[in-house]
Amino acid sequence: MGSMETIKTTMTLLAPVSGVIKEVNGALEDEPQQINLEPYGEGWIYKIEPADLAGAKQALMDAKTYFPLMEEKIKQEMAK
Repeated sequence: MGSMETIKTTMTLLAPVSGVIKEVNGALEDEPQQINLEPYGEGWIYKIEPADLAGAKQALMDAKTYFPLMEEKIKQEMAK
């Protein structure tokens, strides 16, 4: 659904579900730190209308499953 650039790298942002992006948080252009400070408040990135909400809910992972997978992906990216 997009990418995020830092001084060291560019990371691909993946959408948790497929669908249509209905709104983008333009305020992040001026205040990108809001993603880290308030990800569930002012730091939201986009609003999406899921193509298949019921199917998407079944495929989503909980935090206990998700974070170890992301830690491994980060390690793999750092090794490149």
